[in-house]
Amino acid sequence: MCRSALFDALGGGFARYSVTADWSLPHYEKMLYDNAQLLRILAHWVRLGGSDEFPAEEARAAAALTADWMVRELGLPEGGFASSLDADSERDGRTVEGGYYVWTRAELDAAARAAGGADDAARLASLFGLPGGEHAGKAAPLHAGRVLGPAERELVERWRGRLLAERSRRTPPARDDKAVAGWNGLAVAALADAAWALDRPELLEAARGAAELVRTVHWDGARLLRVSHGGSAAGIEGLLADYAGCAEGAFALYSATGEERWYTWAEDLLAVATDRFVADGLLSDGPAAEVPDTAGVRAALAGARALDPYDAEAPSGASLLAGALLTHAAYSGSAEHRQLAASILGGLPRLVAQSPRVAGWLLAVAQGALAGPLEVAIVGAQGEGRRRLLAEALASPRPGLVVAVGAPSEGEARVPLLAFRQAADDGGALAYVCRDFACRLPVGTPEALRDLIAAGG
Repeated sequence: MCRSALFDALGGGFARYSVTADWSLPHYEKMLYDNAQLLRILAHWVRLGGSDEFPAEEARAAAALTADWMVRELGLPEGGFASSLDADSERDGRTVEGGYYVWTRAELDAAARAAGGADDAARLASLFGLPGGEHAGKAAPLHAGRVLGPAERELVERWRGRLLAERSRRTPPARDDKAVAGWNGLAVAALADAAWALDRPELLEAARGAAELVRTVHWDGARLLRVSHGGSAAGIEGLLADYAGCAEGAFALYSATGEERWYTWAEDLLAVATDRFVADGLLSDGPAAEVPDTAGVRAALAGARALDPYDAEAPSGASLLAGALLTHAAYSGSAEHRQLAASILGGLPRLVAQSPRVAGWLLAVAQGALAGPLEVAIVGAQGEGRRRLLAEALASPRPGLVVAVGAPSEGEARVPLLAFRQAADDGGALAYVCRDFACRLPVGTPEALRDLIAAGG
């Protein structure tokens, strides 16, 4: 996907889907929920160390471009992220799909000559497969469709800023400025992960901005509104995917920053969500007729607010809730939350047998449930020692792992995993690696922490 026309090789971000089997021609609409999920996957691929087929450095570059695109193109003045960019834009006096993104050989040549790089124009056109001669006026997306060599990567990087500046002169596609709570939650989680995986701490500011928008505008302490415009929320209450998606983002932001307000907010969201959507240990979606569905949860089949347990372009509310519940259980030791997550996961074998393509998020949650809980508590004063331990913990790709970070505690703590955790005698930061709150002796170096996590606690 990163090598195909789905990916914007200049500005970053992924188009919604391809209209050709070889992914050479996208539908150019760009959605927040697609790019948030793909950014998080790329950040995780970096943590995994990549592969021969898809090296970590290539994933890192795609992730950085995508994160920058989200902040630059979807960022709202009041914080948070808009929903999408349209596919259509004006080109040569007509509204056409992809008009903002495609190039002709003639346009590329003109941009290169204007910047004094006529010799590079032919190399760029060849790299991106733009036709010349009598077809020099045919527009196409810029993509190589293959791995670039070092000289080719250097060429693209050298010209990226100039070509983006030239492209910015065109009429941009329209933006859907509504902020959707759950989609912003996914974006918060992605940016929090990417900030550490890419060593880009400024991305945490964008994550905080989105979380603050939802927490202060969409959330009144008792319910979550789904949509806001211009910093004002109104309309329908959030769906289960909004509550659980925001909890997912808040937990990720807490682990990336150690700021307890995000942990507290995630707990509050889950409390309301379970009260609103869970009855008799099973999920529901309002006072409508309910029957068991294939995921082992209850779905309201009458009325307009049916619960859909299947992943679509975004994760289902049920799968998001299962993941957030497991995360909370690992932080708090709550058997109730873990049991509820297990009840959602109970229908997974049948769901996978029937429709494996719509069970991806729930499969990932199940992997975490089987591998965890593995808990890392990092305590100490803010400083380089604590930062290095946190970086090591957040670099781990291990499923079922949660990371809590905060000041030392001689008693109870707002985050239960941090309770009674002490720093070193000299004040240095320590990391505790635990399973079900049973902890190994604490360690003070990233290397020792890495070994304990690899050993599974």
